[in-house]
Amino acid sequence: MSPVIAPRTVYPVRFRFRATELAHWICNENELYGAYAPSIRQALAAGGDYSQAFGILVPAIAAANVGDELDLVDDANRAVNIVGQKYYGPTVLITNALTYSAADMFAVGFRDYVFDGQILGLDGNIGAGGANYWRHETLRRCLPDLVLDAAYADALKAGELSPDLRAEIERAGVILAPDAAVRSDKDYEGEFWQIGDPGGEVRARMTLEPNSRLAIYHGRGRSGIRDLPKGVSFGWPIRQAVRVGTAAGDLIEDFGLKVAAHIG
Repeated sequence: MSPVIAPRTVYPVRFRFRATELAHWICNENELYGAYAPSIRQALAAGGDYSQAFGILVPAIAAANVGDELDLVDDANRAVNIVGQKYYGPTVLITNALTYSAADMFAVGFRDYVFDGQILGLDGNIGAGGANYWRHETLRRCLPDLVLDAAYADALKAGELSPDLRAEIERAGVILAPDAAVRSDKDYEGEFWQIGDPGGEVRARMTLEPNSRLAIYHGRGRSGIRDLPKGVSFGWPIRQAVRVGTAAGDLIEDFGLKVAAHIG
């Protein structure tokens, strides 16, 4: 929900992970999701189903302030509302049965925070389905087989494989050809480097953390997840969206918003 049209403080929709060993591994290994790790660990120990729910900005704020004592939720709320309301005119939101995911979250926030706004529905209900969808490439990016200092990427950026990087990769159990080449490529997650022949198993890319490092993916690590052939992808909802405000706690995908006026 945009605070620009809201006459009150907006509280971001929150997301939570299913409490599984894989989710704990993702959050424990990636600074961007590290804020979830303690609650997943607690849920696993106590038999709980989900992690604590955080606003979308909380993990990034936590990662950027490692070591600081922060009230993460309050800090994220301030970041979202820093601009404040700028538009004071009439507002109308038009929805239909295909209003889904992020659009569903916006519609929920519109109802909760824009008191004089009208929702006009082409259908009697929106589609719901609020969740954080990850493609395979995103999950793969979060589970590298080897993570090294960013300095190892300097040679890759120049199209070269340094002896030090070769040694680290081969120490992890992957033997590269003496003439292994480096080529740059892109996928849904951005730029990466293919090391070896085009059908080879070794990729390298920079992590998304505030303190970026070089991640190596060779398909023989503990994740057991391999890269897909180029042009092939799939995905699934990873984090579940939970409403805040007047519908606090309701699962967005379970409760589609009933529109105020149906014009279909």
